[in-house]
Amino acid sequence: MKVLFVCTGNTCRSPMAAAAFNQMALQLDLPHVASSAGLGAFEGMSATEDASAAVQARFGQDLSDHRAHRVTREDVAGADVVLAMTDSHRRELLRRFPGFADRIRCVAEGKDVSDPIGLGREAYDETLRILVDDVRDWLERSGESC
Repeated sequence: MKVLFVCTGNTCRSPMAAAAFNQMALQLDLPHVASSAGLGAFEGMSATEDASAAVQARFGQDLSDHRAHRVTREDVAGADVVLAMTDSHRRELLRRFPGFADRIRCVAEGKDVSDPIGLGREAYDETLRILVDDVRDWLERSGESC
């Protein structure tokens, strides 16, 4: 399964969510892979230092090679599921890519994942903790055991 996580700038939430998902899929020996993109990403920007530090501390993964990418039709078409960080992201994805409505949803049911940008390392650690829980919940809802 190919999963695409989408946020605004693709420098915080979506790369952290993809890292969490890929780590869990690896631990569960699932043939899943996640990538990320942003609705308003500035192409080529690095993940924020705090996002990189949070992922490094939690998973030992390095986000130094991450480069922000603006979501494209090809990204959405190539994904089995597209998981937005907020309902407004989901609605914008549906507006831009109406032919793929069946695969676009929010990562968390009934709540948005807040953007930690500019709020310091503790906010990033908390956002990553929330994303780990949300990804675990999504995997369980989709039939994969965590």
